[in-house]
Amino acid sequence: MTEQNNQIEDDEIEYDPQLDKILVEAELKLREIEGWDNLKRYVDYMFFNEHPAFDLPIYDLKGWSKAFLYIMQFDIFLKEDTDLFNEEEPIFPFEPDDELSSASDIEDYKKSFEKSLDDFRGWLERMITIAPQAFEKLDWLKEYSPIDDQKDSIDIEDVGQEYKFYDENGIEQKVEGVVEERTYTDENGKQRKYKYTVSVAESYKSKALSFESKKKWALAIENVEKSLKAFDESIFKYPYKYSIYDFVRLPFFIHQLGDFDEAWKVFDDFLNGNFPVKTPVQNKLNHHIIKTWECGVIYRRMRVCSVREKKYKDALIYRALDLFFDIATIFFLKESNLLYQWEYKSKEDDYANLASYVLGRMHYVRDFGDELETNEDYENLLKKRTNKEILNKDLKTRFRMAKLNIDLERVSELICEAVGILPDYKKGEKLIQDFLKNEENFEDFNADSK
Repeated sequence: MTEQNNQIEDDEIEYDPQLDKILVEAELKLREIEGWDNLKRYVDYMFFNEHPAFDLPIYDLKGWSKAFLYIMQFDIFLKEDTDLFNEEEPIFPFEPDDELSSASDIEDYKKSFEKSLDDFRGWLERMITIAPQAFEKLDWLKEYSPIDDQKDSIDIEDVGQEYKFYDENGIEQKVEGVVEERTYTDENGKQRKYKYTVSVAESYKSKALSFESKKKWALAIENVEKSLKAFDESIFKYPYKYSIYDFVRLPFFIHQLGDFDEAWKVFDDFLNGNFPVKTPVQNKLNHHIIKTWECGVIYRRMRVCSVREKKYKDALIYRALDLFFDIATIFFLKESNLLYQWEYKSKEDDYANLASYVLGRMHYVRDFGDELETNEDYENLLKKRTNKEILNKDLKTRFRMAKLNIDLERVSELICEAVGILPDYKKGEKLIQDFLKNEENFEDFNADSK
């Protein structure tokens, strides 16, 4: 999880202080159970590690306490690795729109929400009850037990101010660097410090992320802009050192600052390929790979911003589009894989190609253990990602909140219809947008109450 790592999908779970308090109380009880500390070390190591060996951003809790992530990850392990706990967490009602709801509707919501809170407490209690048995089955977590370490001192590696890196062709390059010091948690839960050199652009990006965590949005925006400018003036090439994940921080931070109109303008610019840095002209196939990948990432961020504005219908549209563009990227990666097999004798020739880079950053589209080596592997992945049951699951949260008088199955079918139009992804994008934006195709459930 992260930007890729950072996805306990299907959608972002909006912060609720009452739920978080219940999770904190439950986590305090779980601390008394042997094995829980090992799980926490695993989560800290995998989700919150800043060691430079991890080319992934730190997990964004979006206001939740760590208890939220510990318990949600435990629930995943219970369902995937044991047969002890198959209960799904209770579903909470959606808050009614004050402008469209009566006093009776709001009172019904409060009662329903309180009942869901009680159900959630009961769900957690049952999870805690089976936890001791579960940790016997999750014995691999023992690898994260603490070990005795006689060293109280911290290992610090001396580095110079020259930043070295290998470009996309495997050639060593050197640029001006900045020495930074950070702390990371090793696999044994030990806090360690290290010094290392980063590029000027990376240094500004680190500052921006630090201001993001403190919700200092104006300073976060300032440092993102400095980071992008430093990247544009460097010898780095898009997307190998900076990618669409770095770009979308700019409109997202602007939106968090409250300048909604400017944020949406920047999102639209990015969808049209108008980025704040120079981007190379790609060959036809690589252009399609990177364009579909970019659109998927951008629409995901647009979905989050729409939810913040309570524009739930727009959020559903963006969810459908980000799923479609993920599938489109797989489609073109498959075409690229066929080209490799036909044109190259060795996979060693692959490293210079954009496809391998994008594939490495799209691990969230496949399950752990899925191989992507042959044409059949890609075909199987495409079948999995266009399975209507999986699409329904991925869409369900945004669909419920949009409150549209249309079957969820129809939205999944719409995505499959758009996939059937590939390689013309612009036409597929238009098909999804036109259908979901057209009021004649459905009625809002609230229409009768207006």
